[in-house]
Amino acid sequence: MEKPALTERVMVSPEIKQTLFGLKRPGERVGDVIERIIMDRKRDEFIEYLDKRAREAQYVPIESDPEMAHMMRDSGSP
Repeated sequence: MEKPALTERVMVSPEIKQTLFGLKRPGERVGDVIERIIMDRKRDEFIEYLDKRAREAQYVPIESDPEMAHMMRDSGSP
């Protein structure tokens, strides 16, 4: 797949530039590295969101749901 043409320059310190070049995989451009970092960040933020929701949620036993109890009874599950 052809990569789009580069259209912008981003000014970074020499240290950041060195770090970005160190993170490059074969065939990647620095923009690809930045895109990967952004996707990793979004994934991490989503996982944090899910973890927070799981900690704050109030759960009830699934067996207490009448419809589920009926389904379990019909399927022969204990």
